[in-house]
Amino acid sequence: MYGFSDPYEYKSPSINQIEQQSNFFHKKLNLPKTHSQEITAFYYDYPSWCELKNDINNSTPKEYAHDKLCGGNGHYAPEQRQFISDTLKTSKGIEFIKKLSKMPLIPYTLSNSLAQSRVDWLMDDEVKVFYDYIIRDEYFRNGELLHALHSCDNSFLTKIYHMEQNKKFQSNTCLWDFRFGVKSYYYIFIDESYIEILIREFDTHTAPPHTNENPPSKYIFNYPWFQPYIIHYVNYITKYLSTAGYHGKIIINTIDNLCCNSPTISKHITNDTSGMIKLINRINPNKTKEYSTRLMGKGSAYGLEFII
Repeated sequence: MYGFSDPYEYKSPSINQIEQQSNFFHKKLNLPKTHSQEITAFYYDYPSWCELKNDINNSTPKEYAHDKLCGGNGHYAPEQRQFISDTLKTSKGIEFIKKLSKMPLIPYTLSNSLAQSRVDWLMDDEVKVFYDYIIRDEYFRNGELLHALHSCDNSFLTKIYHMEQNKKFQSNTCLWDFRFGVKSYYYIFIDESYIEILIREFDTHTAPPHTNENPPSKYIFNYPWFQPYIIHYVNYITKYLSTAGYHGKIIINTIDNLCCNSPTISKHITNDTSGMIKLINRINPNKTKEYSTRLMGKGSAYGLEFII
């Protein structure tokens, strides 16, 4: 039996953990350290890196950041981490790892960590979501670990593998990449080695904190790291898809509810969108925002296009 800790006990990431997270942004997205630190602070709903570090050192989270800084995902992580580790040692877990070894794996993903039985490599958020799917699938699907992984892995290759094995179209599915602080709702079309991924909604979870008492001085679109953050993350995806032998395109329709086709016509958006317009012009220099696509039999799609 697994005893779970008191949910009201203060537990937050350590200084070492947030520094590792900041270094990850710095190295993998090729961002200056000050930008990486700011993104990490925003991830935990803090307006600055200094405030985040001070509150972790003093165990005094800001009220508006309490749920994210020391919420449920951190409370139960040690027990859930141990549960996953023990599950991987069972006959079901050993068979699961054998299946993973036959799949295309890439670093910094849930699937890669589990394939090597390195539960210690996982973020608390990854532990929480995989644990939840294991428990859910234990009830609904007799504990099929591969199905649980498919539901929450942060690799499109796992999604593609599941599609090819089950001959099933992927429609409006979610990929939550805690490592990079993004969530995508997407459709996938595959024809042998040709692939199209249409990301209907691309949501960042690294936007500046916003409260009624403390609105941000500017919005995510206009931070100097916004454009490279988006571009380097999508290029990271196109690179591992290309390495796996795929070619095609990724099209993003919206970023944080702002249309990538023409953000100026989104009437419900009152924020300054000049940063998004610069991103559009940088990715689509020919100003053409409609692309031919074979996805779902449609003739065209709007948004930012990245070639695989």
